[in-house]
Amino acid sequence: MDQIIIREELLDFAREQEKKLQKHDREKGESYKYKETTSFRYLEDKIDEEYDEYIRAGRIVICLPTYSKFKFIDEEQKVNDPEQVIWLFKRKQEELVDLANMCMMMHWRLENEIKKIKERQKEKLGHD
Repeated sequence: MDQIIIREELLDFAREQEKKLQKHDREKGESYKYKETTSFRYLEDKIDEEYDEYIRAGRIVICLPTYSKFKFIDEEQKVNDPEQVIWLFKRKQEELVDLANMCMMMHWRLENEIKKIKERQKEKLGHD
């Protein structure tokens, strides 16, 4: 198998995801791994919720070519204060991390279910 080199941007993003997960470890731990506490429907609803939160964080059009003026489509206002722009971008980044974590949890659960199905298929073939 070819070695996969992970991009620095992906590592940075994964670090942000892990920081957020660890922040909630004491309260929630790895509850997403257990269907008794976290159903597929729950995870799908959380993915929808996190996406909505990302969108509500403000849609942005960057006015080219200077990048010095930003227009928040939702609020129909121009923002010229760089601190406001940085605050908004950081808020959007946080929502993206939340969304990605929900997607990771769902991915893990689906992969785990695929493994279980394959194991059952193997067992069934072994017994025939």
